[in-house]
Formats: sequence, C-alpha cells, structure tokens
Amino acid sequence: MNDDAPLSIGQFARLVRLSVKQLRHYAELGLLPPAWVDPDTGYRYYRADQARDALSIGLLRSLDVPLAAIEDVHRPPRPSPVPSGGSRRTPGPRPAPTCRR
Repeated sequence: MNDDAPLSIGQFARLVRLSVKQLRHYAELGLLPPAWVDPDTGYRYYRADQARDALSIGLLRSLDVPLAAIEDVHRPPRPSPVPSGGSRRTPGPRPAPTCRR
C-alpha cells in the first residue's frame, strides 16, 4: 500500500479497527478530521499517517476515557502570547550549585 494514497473512510476504519460511525463522530468533534473531503460527494478520505492518532483515540475510549479528556490530549498546543511591549525573554543559564559543608 502506498502511504501517500488516500484511504476511503471504510478502508481507514478497517485499518484502525474503528467503525465508520465512530470516525464520523470524531470528525464532527474535530478530534480526527479527514485529510480530505470530496466537495462533490462529501466522501471522507484519510491518510495512513493519521492511523496513530486514530489508534490512540480507540485505545483511550476502550479504557473509558471521556472524549473531553481525549480532546485535551490531542488538541494542538496553542502558542503562548507574547507579552506586550517586548519580546519573549529566555532564561539564562542557571548558576552552578554551591557545596556547603
């Protein structure tokens, strides 16, 4: 199988052992959106590299982890805002610890 070839939702569902209904639900939540949706048919396609996320979601759900908690884990991190009036400061090196006797 070519890793670049899009997988239909049915193929992807079999690959990751989730139902098509589950994949549609996770897509609606924004948890696992398809890589591409055909604008004419609405058919969803996934990439093979999305399988890791799908398998992780499936495993967490099998352990009864709530979807809200899974969303927190799989949500991309937001960049922290830059303080107004300056650029971000990076901390300098820490001083070497001193030994006291």
